[in-house]
Amino acid sequence: EKVHENSAGSVFLQGGRLSDRLSVYKPLIFDVLSQHKNILFLVPEVRLAEHVFRELKEKYGEMVCFWDSNQSRKEHTALWWRIKQRHYSIVVGARSAALLPLDD
Repeated sequence: EKVHENSAGSVFLQGGRLSDRLSVYKPLIFDVLSQHKNILFLVPEVRLAEHVFRELKEKYGEMVCFWDSNQSRKEHTALWWRIKQRHYSIVVGARSAALLPLDD
């Protein structure tokens, strides 16, 4: 397993099982949330994103939302606005979630 951090503070973990990777990210998530910043948790495929979402939702509750390209346009619009208004601190999704309006 390898942990990479860039100058912007983004963290990327490569290798290992998903549950192992999540255990590494959990303290980082706590640190970021304590700074009142947002977290974008990108996962390479929707099936894995759903698993990550459920696990984070169990721990962080209503702070977590799930962005799925299969959601309807109406669902996307409503969720986009709620993300923009900072109703969520953690967004989980696949590639398309990278375009969401997260401030930090």
